[in-house]
Amino acid sequence: MRELLRLAASVAGVVALATTAAAVLPDDIAPGTRVEVEGRIDSGGRIVAKEVELESTPSGIDGLEGRIDALGAGADATRRLRVAGVEVVLEPDALVRDGDGDALDLRAMSIGQRAELEGQFVEGVLRARALEVEDMKPGKADRVQLRGIITEVDGRDDTFQLLGVEVAVASETKVEFD
Repeated sequence: MRELLRLAASVAGVVALATTAAAVLPDDIAPGTRVEVEGRIDSGGRIVAKEVELESTPSGIDGLEGRIDALGAGADATRRLRVAGVEVVLEPDALVRDGDGDALDLRAMSIGQRAELEGQFVEGVLRARALEVEDMKPGKADRVQLRGIITEVDGRDDTFQLLGVEVAVASETKVEFD
């Protein structure tokens, strides 16, 4: 975890203070590792992880839960969307439900609603086989959950790429193993 080294020296009553920060990312957070992340989206669109769970198996279903940022345009308008910065395409046979579990007409979706999706992340897009949409609860607009395989790690910035978006790990981030 981020530890601060503080070096203080006093010369003729003047105190000098130097601070350095140690890396936060554990070695287990590496490309090819399957993780589940819970966090918040900051003002720059980056996800700041509250919790990262490292999964023991690299196979599995990718997914995310977050705010619908954009809906597609043109003929594919109802099959393309962006959720929490992740590009999504709904498969033709995708199961689409509302928060009560009832079938949902895709034209009823709107920006700002909360979406939960499952599928496979391929070539920069989450190809979703299941979608659940509900109205956003107050105070939850910046909350997000992601599940997938880490594609890149930047130890200098304590960040990694997951489902095509940047995830930052902070000293407060809880890292667990399943």
